[in-house]
Amino acid sequence: MVLMTLVTVPLMDRAGRRTLHLAGLAGMMVLSIGVTFTLVFRGEVGWFVEASIALTLLYVMFFALGPGEEFCSI
Repeated sequence: MVLMTLVTVPLMDRAGRRTLHLAGLAGMMVLSIGVTFTLVFRGEVGWFVEASIALTLLYVMFFALGPGEEFCSI
């Protein structure tokens, strides 16, 4: 979260708060579907366990990019 905050502060000046917020929400939506899919089928495919962990970390990154950025910049 701290690293992504350092990344989003300069991006906010260039891209704008609304663009970052929408990009973060879109990424969170896609990754939520991916995490759900990998958790449902983790018994059938062995590497889905690791994939769900990676997708969860990406979800946190997109949260820090979008909605989480507002809390850090106050």
